[in-house]
Amino acid sequence: MVDIHCHVLPGVDDGAESIEESLQMLRRSAATGVDIVVATPHLLRGVYEIESVEREQITAELQKAADENEIKIQIKPGVEYYLSPQIMDDINRLKDFTINNNGKYILVELPMQTIPTCTEGIFSNLKMQGITPVLAHPERNVKICQDPNILFDFVKKDCVAQLNVGSILGYFGQRIKKVARVLLTHKLVHVIASDMHSARTPTLSQGVSVVSKLLGQERASHMFDETPRQIVAGETFYKEEPQRVTSERRWLKSILFGNRM
Repeated sequence: MVDIHCHVLPGVDDGAESIEESLQMLRRSAATGVDIVVATPHLLRGVYEIESVEREQITAELQKAADENEIKIQIKPGVEYYLSPQIMDDINRLKDFTINNNGKYILVELPMQTIPTCTEGIFSNLKMQGITPVLAHPERNVKICQDPNILFDFVKKDCVAQLNVGSILGYFGQRIKKVARVLLTHKLVHVIASDMHSARTPTLSQGVSVVSKLLGQERASHMFDETPRQIVAGETFYKEEPQRVTSERRWLKSILFGNRM
């Protein structure tokens, strides 16, 4: 399997605090079937600052440590870029922060409470540069929870959506679990990742059986392995036609008051 969202670099954000913790995370991932992880430290100007040269150096050092400890896993560079107007300051060098430096895909994080008014403009600018935005955990965004068709519109405009495995397992509560389930069944999600911040974060393997039961083994395999592998390689991949979520009033009622799933 391939994990395209993992806060495994030591001492750069709210993820691994030390090289020892990084190795513990990598060892756990490798033991559960992951052979590639993309190290995606937060990039939020004024809070979490990491430049591409520093990121490359730390990634190479962690790979060396993993090899020395006989952890069979490849570590690829990336970031989780917080989507705000400040991203425009970097707009002409965002290829430096793409997944695996492939110049094709970049992981971006929406604020939890809103959709910034600059979002459409930023996505359009990225597309003009040939970069596809990969939306990190949209199921945790309040506006998308209230109206999943916001994500439908993004996906129709060629964005990629990445779901956290912890969401479908209920680690963020029953409401997020329900949203995750609806996004999956409406073909609004393309890849599942761990968003691992510590060795206590759920691993990808914990979600495989749940997603397989929900969508079938073939679609689950694509989300956990084939599609993220193509993203790391900078390749295009087949996207199923997304489905609009209908009956919004009934949807909101089920999220707020419905039975557990």
